[in-house]
Amino acid sequence: MLSRFFIDRPIFANVIAIVTMIMGGALGNVSDKDISLLENAIGHGIEPLPDGGTVAIETSLTDDRYFATRAVVLDDRRTVVTVEFVCDTYDEMLQHVERLAKNTAIKFAISPSIDIHWPLALERRRAIVGYGEILKFTPRIKSMIHEKLLWHTGENMLAEHVQRAVAVRSQNSIALSSQRSPGPIELARCLVWCAALASRPTATGKPMIVVASG
Repeated sequence: MLSRFFIDRPIFANVIAIVTMIMGGALGNVSDKDISLLENAIGHGIEPLPDGGTVAIETSLTDDRYFATRAVVLDDRRTVVTVEFVCDTYDEMLQHVERLAKNTAIKFAISPSIDIHWPLALERRRAIVGYGEILKFTPRIKSMIHEKLLWHTGENMLAEHVQRAVAVRSQNSIALSSQRSPGPIELARCLVWCAALASRPTATGKPMIVVASG
């Protein structure tokens, strides 16, 4: 009976089909493609942030603004991220880098466009990061947020960039997408880079010396 109803009303059936297709696509986008990083974990009682860590630096899409965040791992395994600077020129960015580089424990993660005129004296202390690292690191950062292992020091701009950052499924992973996000997310990208690199396990302890008997 129901099938006969639609056979007798082909135009109505087509409308239902189109609506169903649109709704199915929308639900598919929500459940399968778009994963919004809405968590906003603000750490209390952790300021001032300890020295050292990893500083990630990124430019805006129009290359007219520079953003930097720094991540430090605490003794309790939490990784805390803070905004180090936001500036408008490359020279200003380099001044901030020179200031930060005075602490020899700091390492840098920079995007390819910044690397072009990166100081030669700091080459050994920098890693070049881009979309590949976003693709690699985003799942772990999302897990750290859910596990309450990733915190930030409460800057409004950082919170806004993280809240509006949208991740999309790509190459069997997820990655932050500037195109799908409803506004700038440079600080969120910096957070992904610096937090992932700073929290990687490192070798500890003194090297073992093996003496071979003759």
